[in-house]
Amino acid sequence: MFHQSKSRSPRGWAAATVLVLTWALAGTAWSDPPAPKSLPVPDSVAQAGKGKRSDTVVKVTATGEKPDAQGKQLVTVTLQMDKDWHTYANPPGTEFGVATTVQVTGKPGTRLLQVNYPPGRLAKEDSEEYRVYEDQAVIKAVVQRAAGDNGPIELDVKIQACSFKEKTCLPPATVKLMVP
Repeated sequence: MFHQSKSRSPRGWAAATVLVLTWALAGTAWSDPPAPKSLPVPDSVAQAGKGKRSDTVVKVTATGEKPDAQGKQLVTVTLQMDKDWHTYANPPGTEFGVATTVQVTGKPGTRLLQVNYPPGRLAKEDSEEYRVYEDQAVIKAVVQRAAGDNGPIELDVKIQACSFKEKTCLPPATVKLMVP
């Protein structure tokens, strides 16, 4: 025969059992799915600078001239690379690496009309030739502002920094800028 104590009723035991079973099942059946596997990162990128990103060795700035009567504005983007570092030019002339790019983001109606990337220096490594920006690169862009837009322009500048000296590349970075 079931012995009933004054402090614990069968209903209390049933509730506690349901609670314990719910906890047990939640830990297995309803657990979070495993994190998706990321693509392998080459050792040269993973080891480069121990967690550095490209924007830690490349300073990116932008200035804008006053818009004309049609809302066109000349924007100058300057990349200043640390000693022994370079970025891939646009176009780089290779399928490896990330080309330097400038994009307008933010306000609808604002768009890039033209971007003039400098040609960069021809680099040769093993049997491959490609173009890079070293020391400093100046990129000129013409932006069409939306009608009546007098606020800042948002730019995204994508870069990937590499070093011939260290024989490595850092992970790419996108630098977000506001141009008055």
